[in-house]
Amino acid sequence: MANSSLAKRIFRVTLSILVISILFVAYHHDKAHRLYKVVTLFNEDYIVENFRQMGDIFPYHLVAKGPENFKFKTLKQTLISEFEHHNKSYNVDSMLADSDTTGFLVIKNDAIVFEEYYLGNTIDTLNISWSVNKSFVSALLGIALEENLFDSIQDPIDKYLPELKGSGYQGVSIKNIMQMSSGVVFDEDYAAFFSDINRMGRVVALGNSINEFAASLKPGRVAGEYHHYVSMDTQVLGMLLKQVTKMTPTEYLHQKIWSKLGMRADAKWLVDDLGMELAFGP
Repeated sequence: MANSSLAKRIFRVTLSILVISILFVAYHHDKAHRLYKVVTLFNEDYIVENFRQMGDIFPYHLVAKGPENFKFKTLKQTLISEFEHHNKSYNVDSMLADSDTTGFLVIKNDAIVFEEYYLGNTIDTLNISWSVNKSFVSALLGIALEENLFDSIQDPIDKYLPELKGSGYQGVSIKNIMQMSSGVVFDEDYAAFFSDINRMGRVVALGNSINEFAASLKPGRVAGEYHHYVSMDTQVLGMLLKQVTKMTPTEYLHQKIWSKLGMRADAKWLVDDLGMELAFGP
């Protein structure tokens, strides 16, 4: 009789959890879909498709191209089929296939000599840029400094972002953050489910603030003494850009760089649900 009563309670609890899960998915379908995509982002069966679907998974701000489209000269040539590295021979086609390369472009003397796309990508496919974006953030900070929008890279970041007081970034100079020697505790292991970088992905997927996540990080090492790759350092620099320019990073990128370089396509800068750019990469 006791076993029967226990079994019924277990069944009711299990059923309740199942109903709650179904209701969550039904009412938060977009967030559930994003969470699934984030959890399986680097799965080898989905990674290529995921990387070209990020604009469908997350909200974004459009970075409009300028009126001029710069075009490289095209002098297509046949690439060598093999090359040597450290006294070992490699086949180019095999290397591209084994590395799941989706696009391969070779520019020599300001001319395109080879251009091919693979695994469903084309010349018009937009793919996530990841940390290439960090270079754009760095360039924008240089422009903002040249325009005297902030005083010095030696300034502590919380001089401009008081919301970072009490966090691992309090008192840390802009320079140390740009050099990724902020000293904050952050685990950027993409293969570890509970790492900080994957925890961050789930936080954003569920609609929470990327800036609040960055402000939650704690101090670890003395700033400026140890280089540690921390994508949230770049996110904090994105926060700084928005504060000192009084523009979104998207607007500033369009105005200062994207519209002036003859880009052939508009770009998409992913944002969190509060509209803040994910400055660290996408």
